[in-house]
Amino acid sequence: MAVKLKPIGGGFAGLARRIPNATVAALNRVAASARASAAKTVGADLGIKQSAVRAAVVVNKASVSTMESQVIAKGKRIPLIDLGARQVGRGITYKRGAGRKLIPGAFIGRMKSGHRGAFKRLGRKRLPIYELFGPSIVLPFIKKTVQSAMQAVIRTRMPIEMAAAAKHFGKG
Repeated sequence: MAVKLKPIGGGFAGLARRIPNATVAALNRVAASARASAAKTVGADLGIKQSAVRAAVVVNKASVSTMESQVIAKGKRIPLIDLGARQVGRGITYKRGAGRKLIPGAFIGRMKSGHRGAFKRLGRKRLPIYELFGPSIVLPFIKKTVQSAMQAVIRTRMPIEMAAAAKHFGKG
């Protein structure tokens, strides 16, 4: 009795070429989910909007050659306006920990470009002014709570995304 395996082998050969693409797609989707989780956790920790955190967290996407995606917190400092800066009589206040901190002589302004921020004058003259920034998100990003939240998302999402990518790329 003879069994022809050629049609089956051809199907598997095509599938073998699509497995790396499915893996890359799953890795990139899981990295995006991990970034969202980090933004949520850091935002809650610092009391700022998630969009401000997302602006400082980037995802280096995986490719077929690298097969690795990275979620990286840049050392970019958060503008004080994103820390809930408010204009008061003596300057501005912003959220810091449980309370608020005053910066005397500072003001909230809008530039010609439409950019809104907290600024301070360099001297007694009207110009130059400089924008005020708060802390970088790198330190909160490397905290154990943020890292464990990201790991939990990775552990739960990876099998789901791999199954979805295998189903999608297996259709060929």
